Amino acid sequence: MNMKTAKHSTEASEEIRQQGYTSFPCSMYFADSEKDSSIRFDTKAHWHSSTELLHFEKGVFSFTVNMENIAISDECYAFVESGMIHSITSESVYRESALLFSPSVLSTRNIDSSEQNLIEPLIHGNLTLPRFIRPDMPVFAEFDRLYRQIADIFRNARDRRDDQFNLSGASDQLRCKALMMLLISTLADGGLLTASTYDPDPKAEALKSVLSYIESASGTQ
Repeated sequence: MNMKTAKHSTEASEEIRQQGYTSFPCSMYFADSEKDSSIRFDTKAHWHSSTELLHFEKGVFSFTVNMENIAISDECYAFVESGMIHSITSESVYRESALLFSPSVLSTRNIDSSEQNLIEPLIHGNLTLPRFIRPDMPVFAEFDRLYRQIADIFRNARDRRDDQFNLSGASDQLRCKALMMLLISTLADGGLLTASTYDPDPKAEALKSVLSYIESASGTQ
């Protein structure tokens, strides 16, 4: 049976859609079954160069990252770092949002301690973001407060390309960047940024190659 999918679903391949603007690579997506109950939430297996921060606010989700299946039934946040293949589905009532950004958007281009010890290591993949932020963690309340403020900025800006919410105004971009920096500092203060030990999963990399081949082959037919 064919079913509609959530509007920010992607094909099973590398996602090359530009996030935000070249000068401000950051955007948001929102999915809410209460606003369109006919749409099944289904983001197919894909990966991208952006960092993704997901907010599973309401519902039961099947979340797969690098072939690891994770059942989510309680509110939480999840980071998906650049290059990780992932997918999300939900058959139930749901509310979810995603902030996609390049860590370079956080750069101040000043050689200070925050740039050297936090921003630059994030940009170059030398620091690892936590997989989950859950309500029982001490940082959750502050993290949640900051994220919701960011989401409000995107919603109120009314700068959209289809299902993608963007920021083109200078003051909106500045507020968003400031709040994102506070998100990172909250994680740093909570000891949740760690030196990267990530090695690409051979199975996940092989799957990406297969998916890319299938996508390429289907495009030539």
